[in-house]
Amino acid sequence: MGSTISTLLRYVPGLFDHFTGFLFASTTCARVLAPVSTVRMPICYAFPGYMTFKSIRTKHPQAQKAWLQYWAVVSVLLVLEFLLSIVLFRIPGYNLFFTSIFISMAWPQSTLTPKIFNMIAPKVAENESTVDEMLRRLEGTARHHYPKIEPYVNQAQYLFSKQQPGAYNFTPTEATKKD
Repeated sequence: MGSTISTLLRYVPGLFDHFTGFLFASTTCARVLAPVSTVRMPICYAFPGYMTFKSIRTKHPQAQKAWLQYWAVVSVLLVLEFLLSIVLFRIPGYNLFFTSIFISMAWPQSTLTPKIFNMIAPKVAENESTVDEMLRRLEGTARHHYPKIEPYVNQAQYLFSKQQPGAYNFTPTEATKKD
């Protein structure tokens, strides 16, 4: 299993190129399934996000660990869903099933999140060096393309700093002064 994951991870950057066209189709599919998505957003993302915030503010280590595990599992499941979406979205009731898993994981008394985390943690640890190398390559690609989008990033930061005085220590460039 470990070699399969490392082989898959080696080809992930290429897979993203092939799935860009499908991303639009899956977004359209998600709009058709809006009622399930409407449930998924507050229960599977907003509630856990708020509880994570509370656990950080209260400095409760067990709660912090539980919510970090939740987000680690969610990120793995969402990546797998993205990679397998061409198949998964054709299964009747898949979106409802996936949302019910998220609801079960977010339920405070549930033990599902630690169980899933304990299943995936050894596989992630086994492939950590492969994932780190892939992330280094992606970072290099991002750094290569950043100059092309830098004026837009600067403009967004400038506009935000106008609404939130002191939010950024930012000096606008000529490209960002055109507002």
